[in-house]
Amino acid sequence: MFSYPTLFCNIPSPHFLLFSPNVPAIVYYSHLPILVISLLLGIFIYMNGKKNLANNVLLFTLSAFACWLGLDSVIWASNRPDIIMFSWSALLLFEPAVFVGSLYLIYVMLNKNDLPNKFKIILFSAFLPLILLLPTIFNLIGFDMSTCLSIEGPMALYYAYGLEILISIIIIIFAIKKYISCKDKEERKFISSLSVGISLFLLLFASGNIVGSLTENWNMAQFGLFGMPILAIFLIRLIVKKQMFNIQLVASKALVFALVILTGAQFAFTQTLSSKILNIVSLIGILFFGYFLIRNLGKEEEKNKLENLTQDLYKQNVEMSVKNKTLSLLRKLYQISLLSLDVNNLSEKITSAIRIDLNLETAGVLIFDSNSDSLTPINFSKSERLIKTVESFGFYLKDVVITNVSKHAFFNQSIYEKKSNLTNNITDVWGGLMKPQYLERLVQESHIKTVMLFPLQTQSQVLGGLILGFNRDYESLNAHEKDAIKSFVDVIAVALDKSFLYKNLQDANEKLKSLDKLKTEFLSLASHQLRSPLTAIKGYSSMLLEGDFGAITDKQKEAIDRVFQSSQHLAMVVEDLLNVAKIEQGGMQYVMSPFDIEKQVKDISSDLALNAEKKGLKLTFETDNKSPYTVNGDMEKIRQVVLNLIDNSVKYTKTGSIKVTLTKDENLKNILLAVSDTGMGMTEEIRETLFKKFARGDGMKMNTSGSGLGLYLAKQIVEAHKGHIWVESDGPGKGSTFFMELDII
Repeated sequence: MFSYPTLFCNIPSPHFLLFSPNVPAIVYYSHLPILVISLLLGIFIYMNGKKNLANNVLLFTLSAFACWLGLDSVIWASNRPDIIMFSWSALLLFEPAVFVGSLYLIYVMLNKNDLPNKFKIILFSAFLPLILLLPTIFNLIGFDMSTCLSIEGPMALYYAYGLEILISIIIIIFAIKKYISCKDKEERKFISSLSVGISLFLLLFASGNIVGSLTENWNMAQFGLFGMPILAIFLIRLIVKKQMFNIQLVASKALVFALVILTGAQFAFTQTLSSKILNIVSLIGILFFGYFLIRNLGKEEEKNKLENLTQDLYKQNVEMSVKNKTLSLLRKLYQISLLSLDVNNLSEKITSAIRIDLNLETAGVLIFDSNSDSLTPINFSKSERLIKTVESFGFYLKDVVITNVSKHAFFNQSIYEKKSNLTNNITDVWGGLMKPQYLERLVQESHIKTVMLFPLQTQSQVLGGLILGFNRDYESLNAHEKDAIKSFVDVIAVALDKSFLYKNLQDANEKLKSLDKLKTEFLSLASHQLRSPLTAIKGYSSMLLEGDFGAITDKQKEAIDRVFQSSQHLAMVVEDLLNVAKIEQGGMQYVMSPFDIEKQVKDISSDLALNAEKKGLKLTFETDNKSPYTVNGDMEKIRQVVLNLIDNSVKYTKTGSIKVTLTKDENLKNILLAVSDTGMGMTEEIRETLFKKFARGDGMKMNTSGSGLGLYLAKQIVEAHKGHIWVESDGPGKGSTFFMELDII
């Protein structure tokens, strides 16, 4: 522990700890104005961005420097050893803190992020000995009453000053590296201005203190403190030039105003004429230079605002132009995708639209075949000068198939890794795929600076690639142009996928049509082949039943009758199949003539009433008494329809009745046949499919002998007569009503 002397130094006591006639005027000029500048600058910057890391670090650095100035001012003015020893000890703590803060500040300002934790630990570890050894003889050995100064120990003379020099060197090296690695001119100016300001400040500050400690000539050391105004000038310049710390011109005005007030306030403490003259000269100089500084900074700020506004307007115009171009291109691509379904036609229109709108040398679509591991160009749209170059080759770019894609470095990345790829060397794309002399001419004459390849992919697979040839460096494009290019890649992929799907559907449809035609031809052939033997079976069985070949027993008659009935039913099925074949082949012939449908319906109802009675059903027929019910049609075909509708009701009704009605509507000019039954009914799902080929609904549960073609044929025949046929039902078990509507004449 220190043992402080109780005597005072042989100098006058200070007023307010700071003001004493023993203090040289240069001290007040180098301390008080700079102290105020430091605090004002730090507070102004901090208040304009409390959450900004750089603002906080700068406030810490300037506050440490201001504390150092205040403590040093106390040391100069005080005549009490205890106060001087205490202030001197604290001084040796704040001085390295200024250097540490400066290093932290320049790192944050230039790297735009916080100092890594490991470096924070290193800085704290380097600073820690100063804190721990502060109250020991390693810091201050004692006090010299003759000079009224503290005697510095090894920590102050060597460690602290060595640390300051080391940090200064680190800052200079760091700034130089950042300057060399930076390519932007404006950013380089910013780096040089900031680093020069901080470096000069620290070097002047450190050199003054080191010289004072080694020579004990502390008057000379005061000139080093004028490094702070240098830093202030650089910071003010950066504030206006780069709008650093988000502070406006008002901060510069406030600093100049503070200097004027502070310099004027010194008239209250100066007693000699020379000091007052020096104050007057200083005040005039501050007013003069302050006026021009503020005026120039104001002009520069206005200039910066105008430049920023111009740049913003230019950027907005560029962005708007790019966005409009992008929207226009996207609209074109959407229209193309909607109107073009053929793959070749789609690719031709897409590549042409992209090349023209983006001012490219070429744009192409390539299709990937995973089985052969190849990319086949569908279409390449080329500029006029590229066309001239390629035409002399005797082949086109779309003729160049890329084989072994998985082994091709440029294409593999896009097709297999599903990433966009870029190269400034055409050889990377077409090298090895064409003769060297052609490739060399393509490099020299094509004006292609950059080639990009985008994978055209769906969620499940890569369809191919979109290749773009730029006549400028891709990096020269702005961000919006790059985003625009990427934005339509997915649109093209979807359009291409839809085109492939359409082609597959076309192929499948053609195949189905071919199969359907073969099926129809088979049915027609088979039906014709079956008709002759069935006719013979029906004829001979009928003759046997009628006794033309002699008497037969009842048991034989029963068996022959079954043969006759089965052959008759099979003949009807064959007839249905032949009619279906005729309809599908467009060969169904209709003999149209006027006839009264009432007689036809009545006769059929009478014939089928016997079958109904055998099942215990009642079949009735009635009209609305508006005879005649004349229609124009093929009598035999319409008879087939009526017979099918009434016969179905008899077949699929277990109990109850069948009601056949015929009505005429003079206003609507139509005749309506309705066949209602109390049969099994049907669901909505069955009703919607009942008139399709081989559709039987739940009818096969009651009657397994049906072909499922009767209602289909009925619908085709009625529609051929420009009529309408349909069915209505309230549901399963609630019966059904079949309707046939034909025009009257």
